[in-house]
Amino acid sequence: GEKQELLDKSIQYLEEKKALQKQISQVGAVSQEKKEAQARYNKSYEYITSFLEAERLNDQLYIIKFQDKIKIVLPQRSLFPTAGSAWLSPKGMKTVKKIGLGLKQLSPASIEIAGHTDSVFAPDAKNSYANNWHLGLARAMSVLTVFEEVHVKRESMYIVSYADTKPISD
Repeated sequence: GEKQELLDKSIQYLEEKKALQKQISQVGAVSQEKKEAQARYNKSYEYITSFLEAERLNDQLYIIKFQDKIKIVLPQRSLFPTAGSAWLSPKGMKTVKKIGLGLKQLSPASIEIAGHTDSVFAPDAKNSYANNWHLGLARAMSVLTVFEEVHVKRESMYIVSYADTKPISD
């Protein structure tokens, strides 16, 4: 009986060891995946900052690195001729096209295109838009349309309007 008990315990320990080794290898795989994802993220950030360096140096846009996303922020003056406009200026069109080409290279899983406005509903917007929400959405739509023209993956893009709820500057 004693030998059988020892044998049973040995088998139990071996099975527990096997289960632990499996868990350890799974944790290793996850952490390797995280490292690879972080490396891709860093590479994407380096690529987009160097690709858009001229625009960054001219204060046409700002690139902000978050934990899991990269934000490219464009002030209104870089894109639209007036505070009430959603039509890209020629300079804005050129900048957006270039960003689109950079995004096409990177091929991110998702691209949020967000439209913002300032807190005052611009007088020149009143003829075309019901309110700042509509103006913000129309601005995001203008950018999305240009991204589509340069063949950024359609299924990766979505638009939102923040109107005046998340001001980029005062």
